[in-house]
Amino acid sequence: MIYLACEEDDLFCWLVEGFLKEAGASFEKAELEKLISGKNVLENNITVYVGGLSEAFLSFLKNYSGIGSGKLIIFIKPVENYPYQLSNQVRKLLSSIHKKKLSVLFVETTPIEFQAHSSLYPEVEHVLIPIFSVEQVIIRDTLPRDGAIVTRFDKCRVLEDLILELGKIGFTSLMINVNASDKPCSNPFVIDVYTENPMSLLGKSIMGIIGVNDTLSNIVFQMMISDSRPVIACGQSSRNTRYDSTGLVVKIDQCNPFDLAHAVVNVFNSLELMKKKGTARFEDMYLEKGVERIKSFLS
Repeated sequence: MIYLACEEDDLFCWLVEGFLKEAGASFEKAELEKLISGKNVLENNITVYVGGLSEAFLSFLKNYSGIGSGKLIIFIKPVENYPYQLSNQVRKLLSSIHKKKLSVLFVETTPIEFQAHSSLYPEVEHVLIPIFSVEQVIIRDTLPRDGAIVTRFDKCRVLEDLILELGKIGFTSLMINVNASDKPCSNPFVIDVYTENPMSLLGKSIMGIIGVNDTLSNIVFQMMISDSRPVIACGQSSRNTRYDSTGLVVKIDQCNPFDLAHAVVNVFNSLELMKKKGTARFEDMYLEKGVERIKSFLS
C-alpha cells in the first residue's frame, strides 16, 4: 500500500498528488499525525511524505526509524534559506534508517534544493523532479510585443533604475516583480506580486529577468523556460547552467541598470528568433530520469 501524507494541504501537496497520478501511482491519503503516532501503518508499506524539514517531519522520521521494513519517498517543499536548523537531527535519523537498510528517496523540485540536500544528506538517494513546470503545452501564434517583463529581484532600486535607463531610449514596459522582500516599489511601472506559483504571470510576459539566486528564482526561471520565454540572468543567478542548451538564456555578470537595459533591448529585438527556439520545448533530462526512478521505486 502507498500512503501519502502532506504536512499542509497546499499548492505543493496538490502538485505532488498530480505528479504521482501522472506517474501511474495509486495511493491513499493519510493524516501526518497518524503516521507520527503509529508504526503499524508504516510497516511493510510505501510512505510518501510531502512538506518541509520541520518539527513534524522530525517526529515522523523518529517514528519511521523504529520500523523493520518499508520504503519512504520524501518530497521536500522549497524553502528560502540554508542551512536548515534541523539538518543535524535529520541527518542522524536518516543515518539510523540507512543502517537498517530501509529504502529512502529524497525528491527535490528545484536545482538549489537538489544541490543542498545532496550535500547535507549524502547517505540517501536524491532525484530532481521539477513539478513546477508548465503542465499544458500551449501553441502561441505570436509572442506579445506589448507584454510585461516578469522579474525576480529582492530590491526595487535595481528595477527602478532599469526603467529609467530604458526610458532614455523610449522603451517602456511593465515590470512584474515576484515576492520582493523590501518595501513596495513606488514606480508605477513596477508591480509587486506575492505568490508561490507564478505560472499565471507567464501568459502576458515577453521575457523574464532573474537577479536573485534562491528557490523562488529557480521556480520562476524554470517556468519561463518551460513556457518558451527568454530569460536574462545576472549576478549569482547567471551561474545556473542548467538551461543554457535551450538558447533562451542571456547572461550578464553584473546586475547594473546599463547592462540590464542593453540585454533587454537585445532580447526584445530577437523575440522572433526566440519564438523559433521556443517551438521545440525544453526537454528536461532530470525529469525523465527522475520519473523513471520513482516508478521503479514504487514498484
